Amino acid sequence: EYAALRSFEAHDNHRMRGLTLAHIAWALLHAGRLDEALSRADDAVEQLEGEVASWVIALATRAQVHLHRGERDTAAVDAKRAVEGLAGLDRVQEGESLIRLTWAEALAAVGDKVGARAAISAARRSVEERAAKISEGRLRESFWGLPEHAKIASLSRAWLGV
Repeated sequence: EYAALRSFEAHDNHRMRGLTLAHIAWALLHAGRLDEALSRADDAVEQLEGEVASWVIALATRAQVHLHRGERDTAAVDAKRAVEGLAGLDRVQEGESLIRLTWAEALAAVGDKVGARAAISAARRSVEERAAKISEGRLRESFWGLPEHAKIASLSRAWLGV
């Protein structure tokens, strides 16, 4: 991903540079390198300001980093900004499930159980609606197996009993 980052920098492609930074932040988060993840996520959010469809992904990524760092209130602020940005979009190409999941987790982290349940319910409905458009059973099952979708399903069972 660092090679891609250098290429996007060389070609002055700010959107792809920002999304690459968000993906690097995500990888660093899952490697447990939280300080580096936060730095990259901060860079991604800054780089993508004005590109709302991509900016919301960077915000959700940064919110996840804050959640993992135990910074619940800061995570909730970023997650709220991401979900509000998502609501203002006509069309979403990627990141919707991450944004909705992050919002639910951030609400739970700050103790808003009612809000968290409503958010995870909305996230599940969104995944169900998209999954229903996949006619091939194995592909639909694979869609539910994506990490964000699986976590939404898991939290739905735990928080809502569905």
